[in-house]
Amino acid sequence: MTGQAPTNPNTQSPLTILLIDDDPDYRNMVRDALSIGQIPCRLIEADSGDRALQLLLGDGARGGEILPDVIYLDIGMPGMSGHDVLEILKGHRRLRHIPVVMLSGYEGSEHRERAINNGAAGFIAKGGGPRDLARSIARTLQASGGVQI
Repeated sequence: MTGQAPTNPNTQSPLTILLIDDDPDYRNMVRDALSIGQIPCRLIEADSGDRALQLLLGDGARGGEILPDVIYLDIGMPGMSGHDVLEILKGHRRLRHIPVVMLSGYEGSEHRERAINNGAAGFIAKGGGPRDLARSIARTLQASGGVQI
């Protein structure tokens, strides 16, 4: 990592990340990982799929409040699952281009395969510490295309 602010190459503005996870401890670990990895960005958090869709879609007439450069989305949330949210995002004309990286604490490959088949740009298995997460975030940002670190 260079410590240089990641940017959206289309606008050269600082990177905006939307983190969707119901676990406040994990959201805190993501904030720590971004700091450890020296990944300065604008981090927006949503604690549910419904809240994230409200931020992204608004009332439907004028669009949402935000248009992030990349989305990190937990699979296992109460109510609407990450898989459900991913399908909505990839089916929406204004949002389908945004890279979505799925987060999961589930064992097994079926969640990874389903996510990738539904258009996810990457997958991070939960379970490591903030340093491991910082490396995973940096890798997925670089691999998701359109994001420069």
